[in-house]
Amino acid sequence: TYGVNCVYDQSAPKVYSAKVVDKSISQGRRHTTYYLRVEPWGPHREAENISVARSQYEETTIGQRVSIDYMEGCLNIPWYFIE
Repeated sequence: TYGVNCVYDQSAPKVYSAKVVDKSISQGRRHTTYYLRVEPWGPHREAENISVARSQYEETTIGQRVSIDYMEGCLNIPWYFIE
């Protein structure tokens, strides 16, 4: 469902700006996930971790502003990502 919702989503993104307030890495046995913690933005009223690619994690500094693309989803399940 999630894949269909994102892959076939043709909605125009709403773009929000948020400041990165922290960074973290979660390591499992087979997978490492990189997170940027951003201040509240758009419809999100609390700081939250957003997973990003390793390269994006390494290139982004705490205090930097990032753009977040908020999409409606083809199944009306909103999703978002950091540009």
